[in-house]
Amino acid sequence: MKLNINNLPTYVGPHEIKKTIGIIGRTKALELETTDPTFPKRVKIANGRITAFRTQEIIDWIERQNA
Repeated sequence: MKLNINNLPTYVGPHEIKKTIGIIGRTKALELETTDPTFPKRVKIANGRITAFRTQEIIDWIERQNA
């Protein structure tokens, strides 16, 4: 399944994944971050005050799972 990434933000917070990408929710993303070594890790943005996932990394991970 190829996701359309047009007009998506570069970064997405855990609480925004479901709304933005529509595949996995916040709880599942945070669980996968700690249990699946292939799942993207959050990065610090806004001078280190906020952590978020890179949207493209989440999409790439989803596409690898569906391959």
